[in-house]
Amino acid sequence: MKFTDLNPLADHLGALRAEMKILADKAKAVEAAIKASLPEGGTIEGHDFRVTVSCSERKTVNWKKIAEDLGASAARIRGNTRTTEVTRVNVTAHVKAAA
Repeated sequence: MKFTDLNPLADHLGALRAEMKILADKAKAVEAAIKASLPEGGTIEGHDFRVTVSCSERKTVNWKKIAEDLGASAARIRGNTRTTEVTRVNVTAHVKAAA
């Protein structure tokens, strides 16, 4: 079943998603430059936005492996837990004072 009234929306959505991809790629490149230049905990104050770089660790438990092995002990959980460093870039808009 085709909805001819909706056909232009397919092109519009496709174009928007393509534009979002381009913008996301540009944002990733800017984030990479900021991460490479700004130390952890560093802040950049723009006119409209503030950017802060923070690092943390992320632990992931391989529950599938644990379940396959059955009888998971605390030692087995630790053995199937990996720790990775995560760097996060937060952007917040400055609140403008009323004139």
